[in-house]
Amino acid sequence: MTEFLSAARDYQIPCVVASASKNAPFILQKLEVFNMFDAIVDPSTLKKGKPDPEIFIRAAEAINLSPKEAVGFEDARAGIEGIKACGMFAVGVETTESLEQADLRIKKLNELSVGDLLQK
Repeated sequence: MTEFLSAARDYQIPCVVASASKNAPFILQKLEVFNMFDAIVDPSTLKKGKPDPEIFIRAAEAINLSPKEAVGFEDARAGIEGIKACGMFAVGVETTESLEQADLRIKKLNELSVGDLLQK
């Protein structure tokens, strides 16, 4: 994950965490990647949870993009539904379930480079 985030930085692509977990900042600090994100969408400020697209819309807004200009990564169907509902390009990271609705499906983040993603 750090390699992908570093590459995004090299391309000057902002990154946001849109997690349903209130522990996301703590976890990101423990993984030593907290500073690689430009924003974190706090689920306590949301009215609805996934699959509602609100969290993804807020994530795009946090970096001054429309959802159609952004890419969302998810490992759950509800998240893919939310990403697609707001018009984002959806990358499904299939860890435990098949994510047929995703625009692009991968098993691990290291299967995809930032350069490859920019060509999509």
